[in-house]
Amino acid sequence: MNWLQQQLQNTPPPDTILHLGAGLCRELPHWLEAGASRIVLVEPNPEMLAELRVRAQDHDSVEIISAAIAGQSGRDFLRLFNFPMLSSLRKPTGLYDSLPGLYEAGRVSVDLLTIDQLLKQLVLAEKTNNWLIIDAPGEEGAIIDGLKRSDQLQYFSRIFLSVGTALLYEGAKIASDLLTLLKEYGFESLGSPDHSDGDWPRFHLYLDRMALECNRLRAEVIQQEKLVRQQNADLEVKTQELLKLEQGANEKQRLLEEEKSRQHNLEKKLRAEISDLTQMVEDCESSLKDEQSKRVTAEESLAELEDAYARARNELSEALRRVEGLHKKLDHLLGEFSKIDGLQKSLHNLKDSISGTIDSSLSRTACQIEATVRLSSYLGTGDLMPGYGDWAICPDFAIFLAEQIEHENPDLIIEFGSGSSTVLMARSVDRRNRRYGLPPLPSDQARIGSRDEPGTPTRTLVPRDLLKPIVSFEHSRKYLHQTRALLEMNDVQDIVDLVHAPLVDFRHNENDFAFYQCDEELARIEKVLTKDSSRILVLVDGPPGVTCPNARYPGLVKILKYFSSHHVDLYLDDYGRAEEKEIAERWRAILEQRGFEFSFEALPFTREVLRVSFQ
Repeated sequence: MNWLQQQLQNTPPPDTILHLGAGLCRELPHWLEAGASRIVLVEPNPEMLAELRVRAQDHDSVEIISAAIAGQSGRDFLRLFNFPMLSSLRKPTGLYDSLPGLYEAGRVSVDLLTIDQLLKQLVLAEKTNNWLIIDAPGEEGAIIDGLKRSDQLQYFSRIFLSVGTALLYEGAKIASDLLTLLKEYGFESLGSPDHSDGDWPRFHLYLDRMALECNRLRAEVIQQEKLVRQQNADLEVKTQELLKLEQGANEKQRLLEEEKSRQHNLEKKLRAEISDLTQMVEDCESSLKDEQSKRVTAEESLAELEDAYARARNELSEALRRVEGLHKKLDHLLGEFSKIDGLQKSLHNLKDSISGTIDSSLSRTACQIEATVRLSSYLGTGDLMPGYGDWAICPDFAIFLAEQIEHENPDLIIEFGSGSSTVLMARSVDRRNRRYGLPPLPSDQARIGSRDEPGTPTRTLVPRDLLKPIVSFEHSRKYLHQTRALLEMNDVQDIVDLVHAPLVDFRHNENDFAFYQCDEELARIEKVLTKDSSRILVLVDGPPGVTCPNARYPGLVKILKYFSSHHVDLYLDDYGRAEEKEIAERWRAILEQRGFEFSFEALPFTREVLRVSFQ
């Protein structure tokens, strides 16, 4: 009797069995024997699905779903290994240590469902006898976390969990962590685990609903205790506030008594003052009679003062009229100033408009100049020069490259990212060869096979075609064909080895990049270089910056790997951008660490270019 048969003894028949990662479901006879009215098998691997459907075709209670259960929905690649049951959406880590003979046999695109989406599709009844079997390598933690977030663990009374005791996949969880998490939600281990595979044991857990209810009640009690403590704390605060109010009332009563005493003293003082005032009134009445005689004289003087007041009032009115006139003049002047301010704003807007028009005109003029130069070249020589706008290298840098090729005479040119620069350098090499009377290069017809078409054999080279002056790597088939057409249009296709190099994963110093698949070609070039110390010109103008952070950083790393003993002049386009400056600093660190004698020079073209030279 195997482990699974032991676990299924004396277990009540389930309502539904949900098997995630069923594979070929060799356990199907046991699930059928368990007496479930519904069995749902979920498997993403297309190769296993065909045989799984054959196994289940005679059983109406069995339902098969083609999907992988993960932390998110959509589509992703399933990594297929030579041990099919270990196939996973995740990258293996410790799995290689456990199985030294493990290797990835391929990848297949599969549908992804979250566990919440799957359960909504299945419509399981809550608190019924449902079983959950998890055989999803690397995704066990994501599945259980999804059940926990959606509060759907209680839908299952039993869980059969297969999970590694060590970290076998990137971002996965180990058995001890998942068992601890499930225990918090009321699941207890039943019997002994199946250790027939020491790295990948199986656990049988059951949901102790009574313990779960006790935990819930215990949590409610803790919450109520916290609420009571909070209420007691609030009551204590209110009691303190009441004591402060009583103290304030006592203080107010004391102040009131003091105020009553002060009022009593004030009344006594007022009585004394009233007595004094009465005496003063009597004195005043006697004095009034004397004053009445003086009143007549004062009235006469008052009449004179009223006349003087009337004259002063008229003078004040006249002064106010003059002030009002001045206010009107001031308002008029302010209005004139407002007109001047509006005129200044209009002049500023006119200046901006003229500036924008000039910028636009200069841009159009630059395009016309470039088109005129290209047309002049075409009418004079029959050759149509490539354009240098938008994403191409700037014209002043293009002239500089042509001069470097003709005067510095590099033995080899390597370019990351093809385009108009490829045609320019090819024509410069052709001009140099003609000036020195070098024989023309052989036609591409001397090749066998082609490295820019999939499924063809690696090319065989005849002796005269061992190495062309220019090797250009391009990841886009569209731009590769455009560059090839430009080379043929200018009759320089035999000078350039145009290589289709798709972007592939590249890791360096614990950082991940997407860079050209160029190692095989660079290794071939290293072997056929005739000089022990050749002069190599390298142009790094790709991949595009949107590919990944610091996308052009691997360019120097690749060159150092194969050509560290040669003299190299490497040019990094778009050096004015912040990301290229960060790449340059990381290059400097590599060269210093490896003890190279090198120089960095920023060339001030229309778009700044960095030249790195070392030997």
